[in-house]
Amino acid sequence: MKPLVTRSGTLLFAALIASCASSHDVDEDPDAGDAGFVTARPDAGPDEHERVDAAAGQCLENQDCTLVPTGCCAACVPDSKQVVAVPSSHAAAAGANFCSLGVSCSPCPTPDPQVVYPQLRAACVSHQCVVVDTRSEDSTTCQVDEDCEVRAAGCCDPCSDMGDGWFAFKKGATDPHAPECSPIPPCVACTSGFPPTAKCAADKHCRIVHAPPIF
Repeated sequence: MKPLVTRSGTLLFAALIASCASSHDVDEDPDAGDAGFVTARPDAGPDEHERVDAAAGQCLENQDCTLVPTGCCAACVPDSKQVVAVPSSHAAAAGANFCSLGVSCSPCPTPDPQVVYPQLRAACVSHQCVVVDTRSEDSTTCQVDEDCEVRAAGCCDPCSDMGDGWFAFKKGATDPHAPECSPIPPCVACTSGFPPTAKCAADKHCRIVHAPPIF
């Protein structure tokens, strides 16, 4: 998931957004007796015969999950209480539960380079979609700025230098909550923008430093 900060008032998810959608990884199983049950396709790995109930928030892989805001307008700097993780196949229904009205959302202000933003993504943990802030994980621990590196939050590099779609991690660390990107989606080459900077914050976790506006 990108740092969930946008200037458009729309939450950009590392998993939506920021991630490879799960619809290509799981199919409804006609033999399950319930359209809510899905099973991985034969080429999806060792869990290919395992069924999960997507309607109950269950999943097989990280890329099966996405984030949905718990209100009509996504928070510019959301915390884990302002989003929920749901199977991608049920994202629209989950969003409608939180907001059924046509609401015009105000744009977010330009990200402040001094603010440490969360790095929220949807992950599949014990077959359940959950919200994870990677800045609380071992994969982002650091001692100095040189320990950190910038990575795309999803399967494709985002064309942004404001921090949207980028996460900061400890160099060489594995992120167990990253989307599997299988199969790899078609990524569009960026014609503008460049990665932001990763630094070690005071809490000894890597953070994205959002680029200041250029005039």
